[in-house]
Amino acid sequence: MNQAWEVILRALEEGIDPRTLRFQPDFNSSPYRETAFADMNITEVTEPQVGLNPLYRFTHIFGSVFDVNETRYDQLREMLLDVFFHYQSQLDLRAGLTKSEYYIRAILKDLLAGVYGEKAVAAIELFSNAEAKKVLHGMLALFQSGGSMELFQQVVCAVYPRTIVYRNNGIYREILIYLPQKKNSVDAQKLDFLTSMFLDINYTIYIFWGHHFGVIDLDETLAFDEMVIF
Repeated sequence: MNQAWEVILRALEEGIDPRTLRFQPDFNSSPYRETAFADMNITEVTEPQVGLNPLYRFTHIFGSVFDVNETRYDQLREMLLDVFFHYQSQLDLRAGLTKSEYYIRAILKDLLAGVYGEKAVAAIELFSNAEAKKVLHGMLALFQSGGSMELFQQVVCAVYPRTIVYRNNGIYREILIYLPQKKNSVDAQKLDFLTSMFLDINYTIYIFWGHHFGVIDLDETLAFDEMVIF
């Protein structure tokens, strides 16, 4: 994390509200970095105070503000630095946004506002930032091209990489989902959100938690205490 915007981005990924971070001037750090962490290889936001070298990119702005001969208005100058870098970090982060990124942010805003129902509000908040991003990209594809079994499978496997989604060739619109973890309320709620969002209501869905269902003539699935009967 060399620059202020990288700290903001890491905080978002860790579920930390960037507004709780406070940027502070630190002139004892390397002149070749904007951040002033004691450990140059740090990859996590561990405390709300973040030291910065304001002269790394913005000497023309802060060169006179933080002149060594200026000893007045310390609190005001530090407050201005904090506000400036929060604002500048948002500009830096938006500079690389694609049209798709703007669309998924709009979808997320609608989700949190209850446009898709209160259950969707509760469910989307259960996903980590990385998982939510995959879900939102899937929702954008859903709105652009319509729902499909393939899209549902892609999103579920993106959120749960070890999951296997089967389509029953003998029974139309029947889906079997195997998840290697034991059943829990959080994952059950997340999966319910994904099925309701990406599949039509006339699908029949069976979910197998922890144990795969046995398949005749496939020895790998017929181990005692490691399978369920379907």
